[in-house]
Amino acid sequence: MTYSVLAKEIQSGKIAPVYFLYGEEPFFIDNLSKLLEEKVLEGAERSFNFDVLMGPEITANQLITAARSYPTFAQRRLIIVKEAHNLGKAHLDKIGAYIEQPLASTVVVFLYKKKSPDKRTRFGKAALTHAAAFESKKLYDHAVLKFVEEEVTRQDYHITPDAALLLKEALGNNLSLIHNELQKMYIHLKANGARDIDKNLIYEFVNIDREFNVFELVNHLGARDAASAHKVAHYLTLGGKGQSVTGMLVQIFNYFNALALLKQQKLESDKAIAEALNINPFFAKNYKSGIKNYSLRRIRHNMASILEADMQLKGVHNTRMNEAHILKTLIYQIVQESR
Repeated sequence: MTYSVLAKEIQSGKIAPVYFLYGEEPFFIDNLSKLLEEKVLEGAERSFNFDVLMGPEITANQLITAARSYPTFAQRRLIIVKEAHNLGKAHLDKIGAYIEQPLASTVVVFLYKKKSPDKRTRFGKAALTHAAAFESKKLYDHAVLKFVEEEVTRQDYHITPDAALLLKEALGNNLSLIHNELQKMYIHLKANGARDIDKNLIYEFVNIDREFNVFELVNHLGARDAASAHKVAHYLTLGGKGQSVTGMLVQIFNYFNALALLKQQKLESDKAIAEALNINPFFAKNYKSGIKNYSLRRIRHNMASILEADMQLKGVHNTRMNEAHILKTLIYQIVQESR
């Protein structure tokens, strides 16, 4: 079951007696838990019918006794079991038996913030087959971009492709942080009667310099603009900027890895580039400059140089250079050496 489908069911009042929300991404688990709190019980009903239990602290008997209690002045009871991945092993069989035959008037929500339960246990089997189960997977790269676009669209706003990419580059795959920053922007947009989130708004609300960021560094490398690339690198490696040189190398390597794919397949049109890289056609121009400026041989050489720089940063290959010097030397090797 997907996040959007499960959320729609809960919103519409289609409530299951047991939910098993598991996986490595806490954002979706926490959001569904909050949604269940809002939809299962109304404000006054919570005083008598809402319990939050901690997995490491409860026994099977305590949980089952609470779950088999009937609601007071309400149609349902709600029990949220936090840290369900820390439930005592001695209690798993009994809890699994309850999940197989739950009380219809009680909604039990297990928050299991780990990859998956042990399917060899009765609890694991029951949770995955008898409960409304949802796996919350970590999102990476393009999946984060899709998440940003869907989050904004869900709130009836619009975000430009470059703004979405800039937000992802700045905040990574921290979905909770992305969500919180977007909430601030919605307030600003509503106050000003606007609906569009562009790069300027991202620069205003997120701690990103307009000219000196990794996104611009990669663009300068693609354009083979040595002066601008060195200028950005110098700024990013100044003390207190919070920039990881290792993280920059990942971005640079991913760019040249994509260029290698495009060169090998001789893809040059916006549509072909977008389809091959699974990106918005808006960003094709960033890769077209790289295709024009670097031969396939040079691209492979650059990738080898990036990997060498990574080894130097990690101390595997001895060097007297500090992080800033390693990055600047890499930029010289990429941009200024012959094609």
